[in-house]
This record gives sequence, structure tokens and C-alpha cells, in this order.
Amino acid sequence: MEALLAQVKALLAQPAVQYGAAPFAAGLAAAALLQPLRLAGLAVVAGFFAALYLAGRLDFHERLLIAVAAAAAFGALTDAAFRPTRAAGVLLGIAFGMAAFWVYFRMLGGKPPQELALYAVGITALTALAVACSVLSLDEPARAGAAGIALGAALGVGSWIFSFRFDLPALALAAASAGFLLLAMVYGKGLSPGASFTLSSGVIASLLAAGAVLAGRLPWQAAAALPLVPVAARLPMPLVTSLLAAAGVCAIAWLVRRGG
Repeated sequence: MEALLAQVKALLAQPAVQYGAAPFAAGLAAAALLQPLRLAGLAVVAGFFAALYLAGRLDFHERLLIAVAAAAAFGALTDAAFRPTRAAGVLLGIAFGMAAFWVYFRMLGGKPPQELALYAVGITALTALAVACSVLSLDEPARAGAAGIALGAALGVGSWIFSFRFDLPALALAAASAGFLLLAMVYGKGLSPGASFTLSSGVIASLLAAGAVLAGRLPWQAAAALPLVPVAARLPMPLVTSLLAAAGVCAIAWLVRRGG
């Protein structure tokens, strides 16, 4: 029995399990369990937090986790109590754009006023655009799931291309979105992503992108192109087109690194 437990612990300690298999399974399970309550979109947050829990990183950025939890709660409340529209994405984007600046304010507090203002505009605009573009797919599960996968892939792989370090939480976003998308292939439009999925995935992706830029793991040019990923998911064959857009983000990271 002890040998079996040791093997299980060793398996759960593998990054591929923590940031791949576990968030995929958690996203799939959460979508299935919460689908009758019209809250299947919480799958993306369930997978994201499952990855951080298994990796022992629930304290890696307290304010970021608060913002993600707030996005999930606000999205769930919106889905349960209202009928959100695509136009709501603009307001949600602005609100969480300002929250994104709050997340990283401590890191930026020592910068000169002009530089601080530049970062404030950049982080707010990135989050507002990423959220607004993600919410466009709030009633289309295949497009929402594809956008979530591609957002995570763009950040995870783009960071490796630029700094030779995978953004593992971003890969967890992709894996959790894949779990949701798999179930969406079974339920079709009966599995609604809603604001709980699209708002949460947009907030997670933009916050991770901002943090990667500030840490020097991703060029700002690549982060600026990130909102194009959920826009590409609006085209035919959403998974293919959104992954192509993600490849474009990675290509920008490569070009910037190559150019020095």
C-alpha cells in the first residue's frame, strides 16, 4: 500500500500531470457536474486552480488569484441571474482591466510616474481587449473552448520561445479549456460557456501575459497580439484558426528574441 501511495505521489509531482492531465480532468468533471446549473463555464477556473493546488502554488500571486476568483464569481452570478450579451464584454473588460492594474501595482509602485502611467494603460488595455474579445463567444461552446486552448498555448509556448521557460499556469488554462471543449463536442450548444468561462479565460490569460511581460519572459509585442486569438476563434474551424493566431503570437516572440 505504501509503495502504491509513493507511486501516486510521484505521478502527481510530474509537471505534465499537474499542468496537463489534472486540469484537463478537473475541467471535464466540473463542466459535466455544473452543466445542469448552467455553470459549466466554471470548468476553466476549476482546472486552473486544480493545477496550482497540485503544484503547491496557490500562493504564487495572491492578487492574481483574487482577481481570477472574482472573475469566476462574477461570471457565475451573471450566468445564473441574467442573460449576458456580447455587448457586456466591453463593460466587463474595462472593469477587470482596472483590476488587472491593481494586481500588479505593487510591482510597479517604484517606477517613475510617466512609466507607471504607460504600464497602467498597457495592462488595462490588454485585459479589457482580451476579455471583450473572449466574451464574444459566450453562447458558443466550441469557439469559447477553442479560444481558451489557444490562449493558453500562445502564452505557454510563447514564453518558452522567448525565455526558454514554459508558462505552466498558461498551459493549465489550455488543458482545462480542452476538457470543456471535449464535453462540448458531446453536448453541442447545450453546454453553454457563458460569462463564467469567457470572462474567466480572458482574465486568466491577460493577467498571466502581463506578469510574463513584467518578468521579462514574454515581449510586450506578443502580449499585445493576444486578443487576436479569441477573435480568430470567431472564424470557421475555430480551433484551427485560433491555434493559427496563437502561432502568430509565438512567431512574434521568436522574432523579437531573434532581433535582440
